[in-house]
Amino acid sequence: MPDNSQANAQAPDNVGPQEAQGPASSTVDSDLAAAPKNPAPKPQASVFEPEEDTEGEDTSAGDETEEPIDLDDFLDRSGEEAGGESGPQASLPQSEMPTKDRLCIVGLFVDDSGSMDHLEEAVKDGLKLAVNSLRGAKTCDYYLFAKGFRRTYYKGMLRGVEKNSFDAYRPDYGETPLISRVIEFVRELVQVANKYRLRGIPTTIALLIMTDGEPNSESAEPKDFKEYIGNVNYVEGMGITEPDKARIFRTLFKKMGIEVIVTPKSDPKEVRHGFSQFSQSVASIM
Repeated sequence: MPDNSQANAQAPDNVGPQEAQGPASSTVDSDLAAAPKNPAPKPQASVFEPEEDTEGEDTSAGDETEEPIDLDDFLDRSGEEAGGESGPQASLPQSEMPTKDRLCIVGLFVDDSGSMDHLEEAVKDGLKLAVNSLRGAKTCDYYLFAKGFRRTYYKGMLRGVEKNSFDAYRPDYGETPLISRVIEFVRELVQVANKYRLRGIPTTIALLIMTDGEPNSESAEPKDFKEYIGNVNYVEGMGITEPDKARIFRTLFKKMGIEVIVTPKSDPKEVRHGFSQFSQSVASIM
C-alpha cells in the first residue's frame, strides 16, 4: 500500500502553491489563487434598494403588486451573470449536486499514448474497479473526472458512471507531454471544486497520474508541477514499468513533488490492482 501521509495535509486557505514551497510563480493563473478551500458563498449585492422619498409625487400608477423575490433563484442568476455558464458561481443542475455533506473531486489522468496499446483493456477495467471501490464509501460523495492526452473519458458525479462510460479509451496519442497536460488538468479540477466550495460544500481533490513513459514534446519541467500540487489534497503517481526501470518514475514523481508513488509492472493484473488500490486509499481517507 502507498504511503498515505500526504492525504492528511489540509488544503491551503488560498488555492495556490503551498507556503512551504516558496512564493507562487507569476505563471500560476489567478483562478487558482482566488478561492479558499471551503469559503462561504460570496456575498451578493442587496436585492432591495433604499426607498426614495416620494412625497409630493404621483404614485397612483404603481397599483401593480410586485412579485416576491425568490432569493435562491436570484443568487443563481447573479452567479451566471458574474461568471457565465461556466463561471464558478454558475447554476448547477440537480444531477451534479452531492447527496452527502462532503464532496471529493477525483481526477484520473490516464496516459493514452500509443505505448499503452497492449494495456488498453486493463486500463478500462481499472477505471471500472476504481468506480466500484468509491461507490462503497458512506461519508463522502464523489465527482469523477477522467482524462488523457487526447480526450476526456468521463466528467460528472460518480453515480452517473455507466458500464460503457470508459469504452472510448483508445491509446493512440503520438506524444507524452505529461507535465504540461497534468498542470492543465489540475487547473480544471480546481475550477470544478470551486463551484462547490462557493456554495459552502466542503470539497477536496484527489488525483492519480498514470503513465508508462517519460515526458516528451514537453513545454514544462517536473519542478513546475510543484507550484500546483498545493491545490490537491491527495496525489499519487503511478509509473507502469519493469522493476529495473522503476527508479526512473520514482525520480520523475519526486521532482514533481509527489510523495505517494507506485510502480506496477506492465502487466494487466498489476495495472488493474493499481487503480483499485488508489481508489481504496481515497475512499478511506477523504
